[in-house]
Amino acid sequence: MKELAGVFRAHHILPGVYQELLSKQFGGAWLEWEPETLWSEIEREFHAQCSDIVKSKIMALRAFKLTDRFFTDAHVFENTCLAMNDLPYDIDLFEPVAVEELEYALRALLPLKKRTFSREVQGYVQACCRRDGLIKYPAMLAFAQPEPDAEYKDLIRAIQPKRNDNPDLEDVVQVQSNRLYNIDLYVANKIGQMAVPK
Repeated sequence: MKELAGVFRAHHILPGVYQELLSKQFGGAWLEWEPETLWSEIEREFHAQCSDIVKSKIMALRAFKLTDRFFTDAHVFENTCLAMNDLPYDIDLFEPVAVEELEYALRALLPLKKRTFSREVQGYVQACCRRDGLIKYPAMLAFAQPEPDAEYKDLIRAIQPKRNDNPDLEDVVQVQSNRLYNIDLYVANKIGQMAVPK
């Protein structure tokens, strides 16, 4: 297992890779272990000491697998999204997550487990999207998109991820379409970084 040590040292690893490696090596038992036991077993089996960022991601993945709080508690949702983006977080602080980071985290996690999101989490996503100036939400965040007034329905339908190097800043559709395109580009680039290290 020494050849897989890099997975536990590197950032930019999809959570599904950790789940697959840990479950293959330890069965489902790793989900129940104390953190210290898990780190020592990873070191023993994979000859790797996990960085703090990797530890945070694995612990967030563990909580995601064991509970549904990611889907019901905005604070857990936020911290898990930060961890999936290899960002440090403080459990005592509210740290709004950028929309592109939310989109990436959901693309990385939802293949592993799906549930319906609570109104609390929907409200959190709405606040993040409003803060980032979005009228139409990216695909993975569409669950939180408020029902638009009749006058905005056509506008929202017209907004699609599309690159425009020189958008007319007075044209809401062009500006919003460009924002969605940039979010998709961020996620694609981040997923492109997710190669398993040798």
